[in-house]
Amino acid sequence: PGQRIGFRSLYGILMVFLAIVVQVAVPLIILVTRQPVKDLSSACPNQSSYQTKIVGFTLSLYFVVQTISLCVNKLRGLGFLHEFVDLGFARSLFIKLAVLSQFAGMAAAGGAQFLLFVGNANGAFVVLVLQSLAMTFCLTVDQNVVGHQIGSWTQHRLSSITKDEMLNNGIGIGREGESIPKSSFDKIKLLVFSEKLVLLTVVATGTGWIIGVTYCM
Repeated sequence: PGQRIGFRSLYGILMVFLAIVVQVAVPLIILVTRQPVKDLSSACPNQSSYQTKIVGFTLSLYFVVQTISLCVNKLRGLGFLHEFVDLGFARSLFIKLAVLSQFAGMAAAGGAQFLLFVGNANGAFVVLVLQSLAMTFCLTVDQNVVGHQIGSWTQHRLSSITKDEMLNNGIGIGREGESIPKSSFDKIKLLVFSEKLVLLTVVATGTGWIIGVTYCM
């Protein structure tokens, strides 16, 4: 059992490292070096054809939809674990790191895709599609690198620690047909408010980003 736990811990750390590098570091390097637009006189040349702008608009809209889906699914789950499950100091730090890496990854991938689309606006449409898929992969790399066996084990562990009697220091979040304890209700209300705030920010920023990408291509 000790060897199995050791392997899983080592595997988990390796997956965290890969996820952070691909999700945050790779698009951040593209953003910092500005390599796609180095040969352009401006980062917003606005010189591509209408067909290219339509393709760019569609792919940018897809990217924003994927980002919203990411917020609804992964960030909601991470927020729930952070607020309701006593994971201990070390695991709690990993949850916070995961939340920060999601936000940093979304911002870096959005900036990188902007530069890639502008820098290759006069290239083949397939290049834009591949670049969009690459940035989408960066957003979901943690889902792609986790194998089925590790994912099943993680889901089993999560099911064990998210039983009602285990949540919120044993207070629970209320069973069906019963009232929700006040402390649990306050945490749920905070999670809902935070989710709405994040989604509103992503939608507003994403709309401006789509317009900017389409215009500058």
